Amino acid sequence: MTKAEFITELEFILNVAEGSLTDNLPLETLKTWDSVGKLSVLTLFAEIGLNLKVDQLRSCQTVAELISLADSRLS
Repeated sequence: MTKAEFITELEFILNVAEGSLTDNLPLETLKTWDSVGKLSVLTLFAEIGLNLKVDQLRSCQTVAELISLADSRLS
């Protein structure tokens, strides 16, 4: 999966407009960054072969931090 594909998947999961997730966007500003959204993001990470702990996801404050966690699996 490429970085662009990962971001597209995040946009779909978090139900936001295409192109609206910028690196510095605070996740807490998203209405869908709730328990269901976080669980869906954990599932996305599992799909790319990364089994994150909840604490790892909880520590992410921005989109860039999510991408950084996935970086080793993105092309």
